[in-house]
Amino acid sequence: SFLILLNLLTACSATQSTRLNPQAVYDIRAGRYDSARRQLRPYSLDRTSPDVILDNLRLAVASIHDGAFFEAKLALNRAYPYLVTGTVNAPNARSTAFFSSEGHLVWKGEPFEQAAAWYYESLIPMIEGDWENARAAAKNMLFTLVDFAGAPSVDEVMRKAESPEWFDRNAKKVPSDLVIGYLILGISEYWQSRPADADDAFNQAQKLRPDLTQLINI
Repeated sequence: SFLILLNLLTACSATQSTRLNPQAVYDIRAGRYDSARRQLRPYSLDRTSPDVILDNLRLAVASIHDGAFFEAKLALNRAYPYLVTGTVNAPNARSTAFFSSEGHLVWKGEPFEQAAAWYYESLIPMIEGDWENARAAAKNMLFTLVDFAGAPSVDEVMRKAESPEWFDRNAKKVPSDLVIGYLILGISEYWQSRPADADDAFNQAQKLRPDLTQLINI
């Protein structure tokens, strides 16, 4: 799962801006983390960039893999205010991938990209044994999603969703099915001596992925 999320952050949304030299992304994929960090640092500080979240997450990924946890925390701390800003996937918000911050549009990402961002926000606290902050990030990872009914295909949904009336009538909130979020939440609850809450999270993960039963019961 770690590698899947790494590939997501280094690949998705790469076309949102042409500012970034793609060499930084290639370096992360090739394991040249120090080179990637050098290239990403100036971009990660640019608060006017639409990619400010993505650039800081990429820097965090490269830094984590390079063992530079202090820089990873700095990058995640810069991304955090943006991650908690704006409405996430609300039925009355037809476009949530971008939001406005200080007069600048910021790319927040599609739902799975946003969940991946919260995964990395949980990773450093887990490494440090800070289970309260890991738990908070896991809960943010499991934000409510929006599902659509009344259309036979994704293309039809996209076309009909242009109508505010249709969107508001057919958009429904559904719980997240991101298993890794429930697992991290369960682990965080367990290490904070909250067994009932841990069991609730683990049971939800097991319901979604019965094949993980043996792992969950360890």
